[in-house]
Amino acid sequence: MKLIILFLFSLFLVLSCSSQSKRKTVTISASNIGEVNLSHFDKKIVIYSEVNPKEIEVENLNIHQGHFLKFENTKVANEKIISDLSNHFHLVNLSLEDIAIAVSQNINFESFPKLIFLNSSVVDLKTDQLFSAKNIFDHYQINEVGFIGLSDHVTHKKLDLNRFFINDSVLSILKIKKKAAQTNIKSFVLIHHFQNDIATIMERLPPSFINSMAN
Repeated sequence: MKLIILFLFSLFLVLSCSSQSKRKTVTISASNIGEVNLSHFDKKIVIYSEVNPKEIEVENLNIHQGHFLKFENTKVANEKIISDLSNHFHLVNLSLEDIAIAVSQNINFESFPKLIFLNSSVVDLKTDQLFSAKNIFDHYQINEVGFIGLSDHVTHKKLDLNRFFINDSVLSILKIKKKAAQTNIKSFVLIHHFQNDIATIMERLPPSFINSMAN
C-alpha cells in the first residue's frame, strides 16, 4: 500500500512539473510616457500624455496614456479632444475619469472609429463586465505584442462614480494573459497613469511574466 501511495505521489510531482514547464512565459513592460523598446517589434512605440504633441512621428506606434477628457468641458469641447486624438494616435488608454465623463455627457466612443481604445480594468456595474464598445478592447494585439490599458483612481471630485469599479491591476493582467494564451503574443505592454505603484504591481506578477522594464 505504501508503495502505491509513493508511486501516485511521484506521478503527481512529474505531472505538476510538466504542467509548469509548459506554462507560457511572456515578457511585460510598463510605461506611462516615453518610448517602449521592444527588439521584436518593427515600429517605435511612444506613449504621450499630451493631446496635441508638438513633435510626433506618424510612422511610430503612438499611444495616449489616458486622462484626456475634462470635467469642466462641454460635450462639444470633449468630443473635439477625442477628434484631435484621432489625428495623432493609434491606441488610447481609457482612465476611469475618461469613462465616467463620457457616460455623464453621453459621448459615444464608437463615433470615433479611427481610434482603438483600451480598457483592461474599469468595470461597468450595469453589466458586471469591463466597460466596452466596438472599438474598446480589454487588450489589443499588434503582431506578437499585446497592449493592456490600466486605470488609476484619480477622478474629479464631482464625478458620479457609482456605476463603476476598478479591478485589481494584477488580476486584470492575469485574466488577459489567460485569454491570450492561445495567441502568438510574446510580450505585453502596460499603458498606465501610475507613479510608484507600478513597481508594486510588477513585483506581484507571477514568474510566468518576465519584467523587462517599468517606469
